[in-house]
Amino acid sequence: MYRQLSNCLSDAGAPRSRRTRQAETANQRFAKDKEVSQVISKFGGPSGAQLANMNTASFRQLWAVMVKVASKLDAEQSGTMALERLSSWFGQFADLQGNSRVPLLMPKMLFMSNIAAFALEHATMTAFNTHRATGATASSSSGSSTLPGSSYLVTDSGSAVCIHDFGKYVTTFASKQKPKLITIYGSDFREHKFVVKGGEDARLDERIEQIFTVMSGLAAQHTGCVSRGLHKALVTYDVVPASPRLGLLGFVEGTAPMGNLITSTLSNPAQEAAHKAYIQGLPHKPASAGGGIDMKSYERAWSTKTDDFMVNCLKKAESHIPWDALRHVLRRRAVNPEAWLSLRHTYTITLAASSAAGYLVGLGDRHLGNLLVVEGTGAVVPIDFGYSFGTAVLALPVAELPPFRLTRQLRNVLLPHDAAGLLQPAMAAWLDAALDGQQVLASILQVFLAEPLGEWQRETGPLAQLAMAAAAAGGDDSGEQQAAAVQQMNVANLKVNQVLQ
Repeated sequence: MYRQLSNCLSDAGAPRSRRTRQAETANQRFAKDKEVSQVISKFGGPSGAQLANMNTASFRQLWAVMVKVASKLDAEQSGTMALERLSSWFGQFADLQGNSRVPLLMPKMLFMSNIAAFALEHATMTAFNTHRATGATASSSSGSSTLPGSSYLVTDSGSAVCIHDFGKYVTTFASKQKPKLITIYGSDFREHKFVVKGGEDARLDERIEQIFTVMSGLAAQHTGCVSRGLHKALVTYDVVPASPRLGLLGFVEGTAPMGNLITSTLSNPAQEAAHKAYIQGLPHKPASAGGGIDMKSYERAWSTKTDDFMVNCLKKAESHIPWDALRHVLRRRAVNPEAWLSLRHTYTITLAASSAAGYLVGLGDRHLGNLLVVEGTGAVVPIDFGYSFGTAVLALPVAELPPFRLTRQLRNVLLPHDAAGLLQPAMAAWLDAALDGQQVLASILQVFLAEPLGEWQRETGPLAQLAMAAAAAGGDDSGEQQAAAVQQMNVANLKVNQVLQ
């Protein structure tokens, strides 16, 4: 890695025109930064001759300089830019490869064909055992499919879809990991859009989407779900892990985060007033310590504040936001009353299906940025499944106790109907379908037993050491510390060995 970085400095001394500077890739701009060049020089140049003789403190000090420069460049990467600025190989893919290029297959989420096909076509465990032995190919609604065990797209005729070219421009989103929206042109004459996201393990998202696909198959075999349209209500998308720290997420067209839709109806003073009302009940650091929210005190406060106090804080914040902000945005998308009724119906069944499915997999972190809305249809699309299988309850300092999100803005879209009256029968039907197919879901979860995620396995060792350290420490509160550490260790073990009961 160090040699690859230093190779970008090979032409640093060459004169550069304005056009050349604009065409430089992100890696080249990083390597040619003056501060980075000085650090590379202190490392011993391209060979890194001084690295072996450098102590840890000196290395960390120099490395911090490189991290600062990288963060500065990351902040500059927002909005739309030419793909060639990020990667000259991707930007010139079609031109460089020509007719002699080795075809690249279009990525597709690995589909658990045997189990999922059973969920779509069979309703008994006997049929499931037979189907597992024979196997099947499952078709998708888009006219493409995946072969059993494959992770690439095929056409209806059975031929693999290859990558013809990449879109010339890429859009960088302004979130923490700076995900990037790319367009891939396939040999099936279609545009395929993916969000490339780094810094996180996408395998968990992939598995949750696979489970959601199977749940939809189970709903298709349930009369109550079919009569309500729930078997088509859970919107899923492809997730293709490329490495333990990089993944491709299928882009759902025409969506916007629910939070953005709500804030689009508010003025800046209204947003600031709502935020101020929300945080005023939270403990703050003294001004001498820089002010801001005291997170340690906040973590202790949630267990000591009364329900009335927390409800009052919530109502004060809500008083600054119109009760129908989300409803107003969605109603403006409907061109006539009939379209509004259709949009509200789609919103209802997708909210019910995503809430019930999220409850079954213990999904947390359901803030308004992790709920997308298809603006043309009103469909609710859940994203970002980093906190699943109850980790938001068991692992976070402030436990997320609600089983799903159903706050005022979400409920008021359903007016004049009562939210419970619309959602309860639909969610009950979805849960009943899952109960009928619990053996299927248990088989799906065998994946977590065969290959538990790395972070789950890493939790057990440190927590076991923490429990032993607490026991050896002694003191008045050592018993309490030991009990807490043992409880966390048991939770980590439970996640590794989790099977649906």
